[in-house]
Amino acid sequence: MRYIEYDRNIQTPAPMFGSEKQNRLDDSALQISPSANLPFDTHMMVAPQAKANVGRCFDTYNHLRSQINSINLIRDSNTEIGITNSLTDMDFELFLRLFAENIATLYSDTTIKTAESIIEKHKRGFDFDGYFTKKKTIWKATGIDDETHAFTVVTEKRGGSIKFGPTIVVADMRNRGVGSSFRLKVEKEYEKLGFRKAYSTTHMNNHPAIQYLLKIGYDVELHLKKQYCSVTDELVLSKMLDKYRLDSPEISKQTTSNHVPKFVVEYMHNYYDEIDEIFFKSIGNKKVKTQKTGICEDFFINKNKLVHINTFQNQFAVIAPKRGRAAQISPLILSDDKKNNGDFIESLIQTVSGLQLRKAYTFIPLDRIDYIDQLKDKAFQIEGLITEPYKPNVDFLILSRFIERTEM
Repeated sequence: MRYIEYDRNIQTPAPMFGSEKQNRLDDSALQISPSANLPFDTHMMVAPQAKANVGRCFDTYNHLRSQINSINLIRDSNTEIGITNSLTDMDFELFLRLFAENIATLYSDTTIKTAESIIEKHKRGFDFDGYFTKKKTIWKATGIDDETHAFTVVTEKRGGSIKFGPTIVVADMRNRGVGSSFRLKVEKEYEKLGFRKAYSTTHMNNHPAIQYLLKIGYDVELHLKKQYCSVTDELVLSKMLDKYRLDSPEISKQTTSNHVPKFVVEYMHNYYDEIDEIFFKSIGNKKVKTQKTGICEDFFINKNKLVHINTFQNQFAVIAPKRGRAAQISPLILSDDKKNNGDFIESLIQTVSGLQLRKAYTFIPLDRIDYIDQLKDKAFQIEGLITEPYKPNVDFLILSRFIERTEM
């Protein structure tokens, strides 16, 4: 298939689902059946690149979020921890050093350039490179003497979720409750703005991080196999932030787009919130540049994406390579033709394999049993369920497939 490339050891319990969700999961556990493997020979086209000023468009939906752009020191008289996201050059230098010492050694495809990219996006106040990501903010925790105790990065996602990480506590302040107090204070600021959910990912063997997240109300939601590196599994821990939930019209704003087909717009609006013109433009705003030996670190920093679209069959997918050599395929939209869908899915796997990536994974709405079955026919396995990541009352399954060496 042709495609167009664009820039841009701890034991854990199995996730517990409500009875209705569990029944739906059980219903989807069908036997794998053979699928035809015919050549994919249908017309493919892709939306034109966006030429509009994305920064100008960004202001149309960031009016409420702007309240959190520059929060000076907030200190609770009952604790020694203050928080701020108004940072100095000295703060950025310390963040870079701590990142290099504590984070870059844990993940592949991660160096000081990753931290520099985070700082740049913090300063800009928005993330031009993301599509489900809108913004990254660096927060700092300080003591009563204004000494820096910790940093954390908060990533705002479309649909009202926030992701924490990386979080770095300076060495001499660890095991003193700084991480817990810091996290709870920052959460409150986002609760007030109507964010629904917070989550973090961490290595399975990062016991201190897991323990403090469980202590402050997070639950283990997902166990992802070899997600960010080839030797260690990852946990996703999350909690709902609904104390200050606001039914803001900005949160649920949906728009049409002249840049993508109608079937894509309709699907996205059914399962995601905050899908607007900026989202559709961000899918194709940079062109992918690859090397013969595969992809380099800049590929991940710039969040390059590859778009597959077949307008004759109403099939659509965006492939976004992630650090650790996994590829997120999201959104993934299939047609009513199971045979053609199988060929489309295989074409996506071939693309992932061609980029020398280890794993492909995708998010599928829980009610799309037809999609789930067809992915399982193509050797995808269910890794778990994630609750309301992009829209209230819309849960997703994560399915993944490891790329065999023969495919690579």
